[in-house]
Amino acid sequence: MEFPRLARASREEWLHLPVSTVGWGKFFTGLLLVLQALVWAAATLAVAAYTGLIRKPA
Repeated sequence: MEFPRLARASREEWLHLPVSTVGWGKFFTGLLLVLQALVWAAATLAVAAYTGLIRKPA
């Protein structure tokens, strides 16, 4: 089974990035990517702490 929409989607359509051909678009795109990385890092640390992979020293 083939998904024609996914097969023809460009990188920008797939990632839903804003238009980055102007200055504010490049800034906004960079800001979104940095915020996304920070949220992923916080979520990873939260899961690690919840599962006990990170513990306070006794």
